[in-house]
Amino acid sequence: MKNILSCSFFVPFLLLSLSISANNLTFSSIRLESEDNILITMSWENAWNLPANTAPANHDAVWIFIKYRIAGEVSWQTARISTDHQAHQVLSGSVQLEAVSDEMGIFIVPVTTGNIHNVEILLYLSDKLPSIDKLQIKVFGIEMVYIPEGAFALGDGISKHSLIEAVSEKPFVISSESEIASGATEGKLYALDDYFPAGDIPATYPKGYSAFYAMKYEITQQQFVDFLNCLSFEQQRRHVLIPPDAAAGTFPLGFGDSFRNGIIIARPGSPGMPAVFGCDANGDGLVGGTQDGQHRACNYLNHENILAYLAWSGLRPLTELELEKMARGPEAPLPRGYAWNTTMSVNANSPEEDGSPFEKVSETATATAGLANHGAEITSPFLQGPLRVGFAATESSDRIEAGASYYGIMDLSGNVWEFCVSLTEKALLFDGSHGNGKLDQDGLPDAMNWPLQNNAYGQRGGGWNSWVRDDLEYQFRDLAISDRFYAHLPFVRRNTSGGRGGRSVDK
Repeated sequence: MKNILSCSFFVPFLLLSLSISANNLTFSSIRLESEDNILITMSWENAWNLPANTAPANHDAVWIFIKYRIAGEVSWQTARISTDHQAHQVLSGSVQLEAVSDEMGIFIVPVTTGNIHNVEILLYLSDKLPSIDKLQIKVFGIEMVYIPEGAFALGDGISKHSLIEAVSEKPFVISSESEIASGATEGKLYALDDYFPAGDIPATYPKGYSAFYAMKYEITQQQFVDFLNCLSFEQQRRHVLIPPDAAAGTFPLGFGDSFRNGIIIARPGSPGMPAVFGCDANGDGLVGGTQDGQHRACNYLNHENILAYLAWSGLRPLTELELEKMARGPEAPLPRGYAWNTTMSVNANSPEEDGSPFEKVSETATATAGLANHGAEITSPFLQGPLRVGFAATESSDRIEAGASYYGIMDLSGNVWEFCVSLTEKALLFDGSHGNGKLDQDGLPDAMNWPLQNNAYGQRGGGWNSWVRDDLEYQFRDLAISDRFYAHLPFVRRNTSGGRGGRSVDK
């Protein structure tokens, strides 16, 4: 299966007809029917929509958002998509459309389970686009997973810094989005040995009880390239370590060694002229080839990179409480259990079809051990970087074989560390608001009330160099759902740092 998470189209005003695939998602044509209507033909594989009486009673979806600019200009604008459900049309195919209240995009939801072929949808824009032949448009699609409303338990009572119910040290049940009292007295939310919540959890802080969407996969290298290529030179400078005016072929994100990150500067920029970025994982000098790692999880991301990407795409950060809900759903916490609900794992460290849309590994899961890209024991060999997102999933794989969560989310244990809003003082100010599609001149979220300090964000779930053994000295298992060893440490750029985002469901 192919797994890229976004598609972009650089189109002339009246017509586009081509095929680009992404995360089992294909846009075969895009056409502007008028200045405020856009016709999209799309397909994707292995979609699902399970009824309420069939666990996990959820569905996948595609989040579509649109950017445009006039040729010759630097700035890309967000095309606002109408909130009127009746204005949009499904001309063919078994899907339904979910408009959102802030006009940042729209969800395409399958009606049935199976492959979705040649769905034709007509989207109505809130504002008319400039009526000129030199209009350029990019359409992006990200596969999402719906997490239904419902109670769940936090913490397993044994993992490092696990969240617990104070005194009893049992898992803490989240049964609403109401304020949660924290502290060391009976019945309050606390932590097992450290990293205690900085205060009561406000009602506005997303706790995972209410329904929300989460990205099915971690941000990919091609997604981050698409993002960088929509920024001004000054904004790009904020989101790379090596300045965007460096020589072509320069690796701009890391500290000299890419650790399987193939993003390069394809064309250097200058003030007023943005750089062009691309993927060249195999180093042959040809950007965007079939073995250039576009589908791999993007490492070397810091908190500003991820916040800006999510704001730009109309999504939002996920909290560490939501990450636990995404992983285990209503299941009882398994002590030191992984996202696939066992305590065993097989390390994925032997790539096949390396860098391609079909990148996988030669290792296989067992009946009780899920497949994950992690560091195993410190004396064992392991892969020096991330794999293709969802690399373990096939059309016939089960949850353990795919290394999937209860709700079908991939790579929550391993590959790259998961970016999340923590429970520190600054983090508790987060109110779950969505990105407005805009960045300021420095490349940071514009007019957003998200905390911008890196100590408001932590990391969960482990990465490609993480420990999995029960070590008597350290007593942590990075890949475990409830392990919070790095949850309150400032989120910084590392060769293992990455993440994903989500979006609340309109009520």
